[in-house]
Amino acid sequence: MEFFVVVLWFIFGFVASSIASSKGRSGCGWFILGVLLGPFGLVVAFLPAIEKEDGLTKKCPYCAELIKREAKVCRYCGKEQNPNQLTFELTFRKRSFNLVAKSDDYIYADTEAEAADKGNKICEENGWTFVGVKRIDS
Repeated sequence: MEFFVVVLWFIFGFVASSIASSKGRSGCGWFILGVLLGPFGLVVAFLPAIEKEDGLTKKCPYCAELIKREAKVCRYCGKEQNPNQLTFELTFRKRSFNLVAKSDDYIYADTEAEAADKGNKICEENGWTFVGVKRIDS
């Protein structure tokens, strides 16, 4: 009986791994989760992946949905995109841990000074210390 349960949980691991791999996630990590969580790991593997910006996409500054970097108009909100807008990465320091971190989201602005102002405001709202912004597009 115990052998059957062990085999069944490994099957859960393999299925979770294949589902995750098809979604671009780490197959090895999801195999381990599938083995540890069993059927619950399968449920989690079926959940949609969290969208993140890559080199081909950006967040629309108006509705925050991911769109193609070259898009002229957002397909979600219909707002025209500013082709001259630059992309900056925000660096900040969390006061509680005193660690320097980078934001998961990007700041879109026409100038570095404008991006720094936006970054400073974001840091104030979240209780962080502003460190700087870095332009990430060419």
